[in-house]
Amino acid sequence: AVRMWSPLAHGIAAGFLFMAGQKLFGAREGFWAALAYLTLPGIVVSAGIASTDALLLMWVAGVIWAWAELRAGGGWRWVVLLAVALGLGLMSKYAIVFIGAGLVLVAAMDARTRAAVSAARVGVIAGIVGLIVLPNVVWNLRHDFATASHTVANANLQAELLNPLEGAEFALSQLGVMGPVLFVLLVLSVVKGWREPETRALAVFALVPLLVILAQAFLSRANANWAASAYVPGTLLVVGVWAR
Repeated sequence: AVRMWSPLAHGIAAGFLFMAGQKLFGAREGFWAALAYLTLPGIVVSAGIASTDALLLMWVAGVIWAWAELRAGGGWRWVVLLAVALGLGLMSKYAIVFIGAGLVLVAAMDARTRAAVSAARVGVIAGIVGLIVLPNVVWNLRHDFATASHTVANANLQAELLNPLEGAEFALSQLGVMGPVLFVLLVLSVVKGWREPETRALAVFALVPLLVILAQAFLSRANANWAASAYVPGTLLVVGVWAR
């Protein structure tokens, strides 16, 4: 019963990804992005176990969809969807902060994104996210920041730093998470897609978690799934670049 939610969450994520792809590129690209996402090796494994990753990736896809709609001139309902997805994503797993950081970078680089996020909209997003995560903050205050300290302990930055073998192992493990063909295409897509604003933005969304966790792996250690949030925008990036 607990595991049942994993394939459902990934199915919803694929639906969000289809809508985002349709808005950014077209229905054909949206369809192939959704199908590619559902058949990623890491997603197939995740769909069979109970893990926070399934809920995290569902909300990452929701953020990407809301961003695509806002970038195309969408109204306040997409602001609310973006905020709710960020808030519930943060309640699912702290790794959603990579996508939040990606949004900031994309807004700095992309004029259409910057135009879509006025000061008022940013304030509403911050308020909704704050309300959603407030229970978690209160619980942590009452329990010595247990989840925050657990995250810091996982990073293991108090140990001996600089572990190139761990970094190399993490990099190779990503071939298994996304699949060797799509991962190689993802790397090539970052270069090939950098000229177009839509694909450049998706590249930024994907690069933030990948580069941060790669650095973490070289410093200490990292599990293969810690950069999983990269593969929602990453899959859409590969399809957006190569399907056309």
